[in-house]
Amino acid sequence: MHHLVIDGVSWRILLEDLEQALDQIERGETVCLQSKTTSFQRWSRCLTEYANSSDLAQEARFWFHLAQQNITELPLDHPGGANLESSARRVRTSLDQELTRSLLSEIPRAYNTQINDVLLTALSRAFVNWMGGPTVLFTLEGHGRQEIPAQVDLSRTVGWFTSDYPVLLRSARGEFDPGAALQSTKEQLKAIPSQGFGFGLGRYLSENEGLRHALADLPEPVVGFNYLGQFDQLFGKDARFGYCDESFGPALGPDGKRIFVLEVYGRVSEGRLLFEFEYSENLHEPSTIEALADDFSDSLEQIIRHCLAIDTGELDTSEFSEFDWSASELSSIMDAISDSQDPRDGDA
Repeated sequence: MHHLVIDGVSWRILLEDLEQALDQIERGETVCLQSKTTSFQRWSRCLTEYANSSDLAQEARFWFHLAQQNITELPLDHPGGANLESSARRVRTSLDQELTRSLLSEIPRAYNTQINDVLLTALSRAFVNWMGGPTVLFTLEGHGRQEIPAQVDLSRTVGWFTSDYPVLLRSARGEFDPGAALQSTKEQLKAIPSQGFGFGLGRYLSENEGLRHALADLPEPVVGFNYLGQFDQLFGKDARFGYCDESFGPALGPDGKRIFVLEVYGRVSEGRLLFEFEYSENLHEPSTIEALADDFSDSLEQIIRHCLAIDTGELDTSEFSEFDWSASELSSIMDAISDSQDPRDGDA
């Protein structure tokens, strides 16, 4: 089925139903599947209502800061080239199984992070090294099934729910401090309201014409990022179906214009983190993207090894947002607490 019809979460629902139906047939039973949940039509109507609520209007103001930012331009090897689907090429990179296992199970405990915090820290570092500026503007994808005030249940609803939103990440140049970089990325991502869910609602569904135009006039990201999750969880050990590496053919026409200059997407399959950097050969040389992918892999490995080497449970300012502390202030506070508990101070 074309992506216009369903998203990745929907595939999990459909495959579960298909496996269940085949099990029932093998046992000679009548096929009886679970009921669907909230219809896609009702969900669409609920979105329209929420897009015109005071809550969404308040949230939408967050995005206006992008209009005042200096955004570093992406270097091109061939300026003016046609960014067409037919010119798309891919560079692949991966982690071994041991590092992937650490990334998924051990690293989140070090700084109370999620996997996107780690991946985007490494990716923004690689882009900043290449671009020469301190910022990179991404489009991130969310699953789009966020909770809203309306009473809905999307746990077994099939459709395309994906939400896209722009994210400007800052990354320090020079010597790489994996811990500081990871905490900085985590704070920047945590500041995004509702995981970016409201951006598209305000831009496309709001009846406020001024709001729609203001969001539409914001800088357009030329880099897309999407972590697709753990495909190993999609197919169990005894499942009838598995992930297919063969091409399913083009999803878009060859003369169509690509949405992004660079698209970066990854997944975990067969115990390994796999990433693809999709680019246009009319805009970039393969060696340029290969160097970018290698820098991403190197930075990601540095972060993983750093997190494995420290005590778990490091704190950052996002854990104490009500106090409005900077990272340096929090570090000084934690050092003072540590000093007060030093056994050399006796019973104090």
